[in-house]
Amino acid sequence: MFQIWDSKCFGDAEKQIPTLNCIFPLFNNIVTGALVFGAVIALFFLIWGGFKFLKSQGDQKQVQGARQTITYAILGLIIIFMSFFIINTIATITGAACIKNFSFTSCE
Repeated sequence: MFQIWDSKCFGDAEKQIPTLNCIFPLFNNIVTGALVFGAVIALFFLIWGGFKFLKSQGDQKQVQGARQTITYAILGLIIIFMSFFIINTIATITGAACIKNFSFTSCE
């Protein structure tokens, strides 16, 4: 899932000093982490909305609030999954694997 920094990332292998080649793996890890974090938060709110719905006991105001929570959580999950889908579709159609990996220096 996360991209591992390779030896090309570091200028001096002994000192492990990162160079500008580390920007793309770092960016990939940040984007991947943010999308995973967003998906976990959306799933949490989906479960939380279900609990709110169960605890509403028929009160229309609480039921409406629970439905909104569930709706927004599902919309968040759809947006996250669509972003993965769009990036992978573009990479498949164009044959540019560097789009998925954010490694613009190794596009072939």
